[in-house]
Amino acid sequence: MLNKEDFEHIFNFYYRSLCKYLLLFTDDYEMIEDTIQSIFVKLWEEKDTISINYIKTYLFASAKNRILNSIRDQQKRKDLLQDYFINELTKEQADEIVNIDEFISLVEKSVDELPPKTKSVYCLSRYNNMSYKEIANQEDISVKTVEAHISKALQRIKNQLSIYYKKMLSVFL
Repeated sequence: MLNKEDFEHIFNFYYRSLCKYLLLFTDDYEMIEDTIQSIFVKLWEEKDTISINYIKTYLFASAKNRILNSIRDQQKRKDLLQDYFINELTKEQADEIVNIDEFISLVEKSVDELPPKTKSVYCLSRYNNMSYKEIANQEDISVKTVEAHISKALQRIKNQLSIYYKKMLSVFL
């Protein structure tokens, strides 16, 4: 049986020693204080029924066990959070890959729908990396005409993509 005065004496006598002891396991002062507090709360709650032969042994063993459990639980939480964020990042990257594939598909579809001469000029420029002058020579047209075809192709592709993305946005908005 433990009375209030004995409890206060035990608390005041062992508090600093317990803090120093738990610093061997962690430098998280908040965790240390929570651990010590929980030990003394349990001791006070069970003051009428608890039977302790060696209070020092009880306190230090309880402190060690509780701090190790807290550290283990904290590490589990960190691991779970890390796994969660890695999974979310992977999902996000997968979504971006799908969107890039979809975007490329839409561009290719838009290019296929271009008028034949515009399509030819655009493909020579973008896929074969030919200069406007090289395209003009190969297609037997002027550089200004190449520029006009490229401009026309880019405008049509842009319009097709904006129509598609506006439709997508209207679904989500």
